[in-house]
Amino acid sequence: MDLIRTDERAGALSGGMAACWLIGFLLAPGGCRNEPQAGTAALPVGSAAQAGIPEGIQIETNTFTSAHVCGACHQAIHASWQQSMHSRAFTNGVFQASYREAKRLYPTEHAQLCLTCHAPTVRNTGDYAAQLPMTKEGVTCDFCHSVRGVNLDT
Repeated sequence: MDLIRTDERAGALSGGMAACWLIGFLLAPGGCRNEPQAGTAALPVGSAAQAGIPEGIQIETNTFTSAHVCGACHQAIHASWQQSMHSRAFTNGVFQASYREAKRLYPTEHAQLCLTCHAPTVRNTGDYAAQLPMTKEGVTCDFCHSVRGVNLDT
């Protein structure tokens, strides 16, 4: 009886992974930034635009900014994000188990498709090995809400 249950679970896991892969494949391109943003727009320290931004905070447009940097000004939003599925999209135990299984069963490029939703910054950074802290933030603020500049004079 245990062997039957194990086989059923394995089939359900494979079917579930296939469904996740298909959904991810179909939805990943929609609404995503397709190319890295060029140029740096770090605000010079002491400039009028820098006023009101916590000391030491630099905003750059050629990289992704950590959600922790966003949280310096947007505390309530950051606290909400930290409790959300977006922040746990990569670190979630269920995802991690499924992703390990996908990497074991499928060619690398197929398994990497999971990360286009669960750690979407990899589309720009190429960090499919998940070495960068930004990758581990999951669906981080800056992936959808990129800061291109700050103008506090308006």
